[in-house]
Amino acid sequence: MFSESKATQNGVIICSDLLLEYIGTNYPGLYFVSSTTKVLTDFIQLEKELSREDFRFVVPDFRLNKAFDKLGTLTERQKSKVEFLCNECCYFGCTDRKSCYENVSR
Repeated sequence: MFSESKATQNGVIICSDLLLEYIGTNYPGLYFVSSTTKVLTDFIQLEKELSREDFRFVVPDFRLNKAFDKLGTLTERQKSKVEFLCNECCYFGCTDRKSCYENVSR
C-alpha cells in the first residue's frame, strides 16, 4: 500500500478533519496536505492551519497568493509549509470555490 512505501513517502490532500483522523490512524506512513478546497481566505485561518502539526503543507485560497505584506510576517517554518496554487481557474470574486474546484477536477 502507498502508506508503506520505503522509497518515497506518499501524501494525501485533505479537506475533512474527519478523513484526516481516519487516514492518520489507519495509514500512519502518509503525510497530509491541507487542501485549497478548505477556502482559507482569512489570513488568521491560514496561520492557524500552518500551525497545525497534522499538515506538512497547506494550500491557501488563491486570493491570499498576493497578500505579500501578510505572507512576509510568517515564520520560516510557516513559509516552508505554504504551497501556492498557480494557474487558478476561479475568478477572484468566486463565492463557491469548493464547487468550482470539484467541477474542474472531474
